[in-house]
Amino acid sequence: STMIEKVSSDIDEREKASQALTEKVTKDHLTGCYNRVKWDEERENQIADALKSNTPLSLIFFDIDHFKRINDTFGHDIGDETLIDVVQVVDKALRKHDTLFRTGGEEFSILLPDTELNEAMLLAERVRAAIEAHAFKAVEQVTISLGVTQFSGIQDTSSAFSKRADEALYASKNGGRNRVSYLQVTDWFVNMVYKFIEEQYMKIDSNKPKINENV
Repeated sequence: STMIEKVSSDIDEREKASQALTEKVTKDHLTGCYNRVKWDEERENQIADALKSNTPLSLIFFDIDHFKRINDTFGHDIGDETLIDVVQVVDKALRKHDTLFRTGGEEFSILLPDTELNEAMLLAERVRAAIEAHAFKAVEQVTISLGVTQFSGIQDTSSAFSKRADEALYASKNGGRNRVSYLQVTDWFVNMVYKFIEEQYMKIDSNKPKINENV
């Protein structure tokens, strides 16, 4: 009996150690939310699940507006505190099955399983409003810009999915920050086609013989 208990205890300890190691590798050491390693893995898993179960999957990218200014004005300790607080506020605004990741310095992503674009937009707006309303300690007010997209099935890819969310985020930045923008796969495809056509015209234009107007 003692031998069995010892073996059982050893297994428990190993499992705990293994879990701790996994957390160390997949969790962001500063904010406690998942990191980029986990993001890369989880995005692929959730895309596979969405395709298998034929359910919607949406994605939010967001980053903190003027974060460099916060660091420069208040120092990096306050910058770190701001990141921690942002994660806590966002976490409270999310649902149980949503997953938050810190993918860069002040950059974050949220995977929203079983969620269509319009619902993801409402959730993104709830997150944006929660951050804007929160009284941050030293900085007082912080805002974020967000980009939203929905995975569009078998013809979509993981990288295109992320790229659309990124482009939607930049639309929010360019539109004045502290806002939510979205990019549907159709809009994104049309934009890509227009860009391609424009590039072809520019090539044709640059290959035209130059006419000397002085002749």
